[in-house]
Amino acid sequence: MKIKIQAKKLFLRMKAIIQLYSKQHRLILLLYGIALLILIFVIFQPTAFALVNKYNTKSHVAQLLNDTIKNKTINPQIFWMAREFSSPGNFFFERDGINTLKAQKTLQTLGVNMNVNSLYPFLIFSSPTWNSIEFLTKGIMLTDIVPETMSSCQEMMFEQKNEFICKRQDGIVLVVFLKPFNEMKQANAFFDVAGRDGKIVEGKNWLVVSTVQM
Repeated sequence: MKIKIQAKKLFLRMKAIIQLYSKQHRLILLLYGIALLILIFVIFQPTAFALVNKYNTKSHVAQLLNDTIKNKTINPQIFWMAREFSSPGNFFFERDGINTLKAQKTLQTLGVNMNVNSLYPFLIFSSPTWNSIEFLTKGIMLTDIVPETMSSCQEMMFEQKNEFICKRQDGIVLVVFLKPFNEMKQANAFFDVAGRDGKIVEGKNWLVVSTVQM
C-alpha cells in the first residue's frame, strides 16, 4: 500500500513537471511566432520599413547637427557614426583612386555638380538614404573646390570655414567638409599612413561630399 502511494505521488509530480514544461514551451513558441510575424510584416510591407528607416535617418541627422552646432565643427567620428547607423550600406574603396567616370557618376547620383579632375576620389558609400563620396585634395579652401554645391543650398543649417550642412530645395540634406588628413584618421583607417600609403596622403586634405534623403 505504501509503495502504491509513493508511486502515485511520483506520478503526480512528473505530471506537474510535464505541464509546467508544456506551458513554458508554449510561451516560447508564442514569442517566436510574434517575432516571425513582425519580421514578415517588415519584409513584405516596404512602406513600414521605409518609415522606420526614415525616422532612424532623421534621428541621426539631428544628432549630428546638434553636436555640430554645439561644438561649431563637424566631428568626423560623429559623422561616420550617423552615416553608418542611420542607413547601413556599402563601401567602395580604391587605394589607387576611383576612376573619374565612376566618381562623376556618383556625384550625378548625389545631385552634385563639381569638377573632380584635380581631386583624388578614394571612397564611395551607398545606402538607401545616405550616400557620399570622399576625396584627397591639395586644396585648402572648400569654396574653391565646391562653389556650385554651396549655391544649391536653400536653407543653411550650419556653416563654418571649410564645412557646412544645408538643405536643398528638393529636401536633400548636404553634409560637406574639408579637413586635415589627420582628422580623417580618427574616423577610419582605410589608408596605411605609416606604410605604403604614406606618399598618397602626404600633403593632402580630406574632402567629404554627402547627401541624406530625409
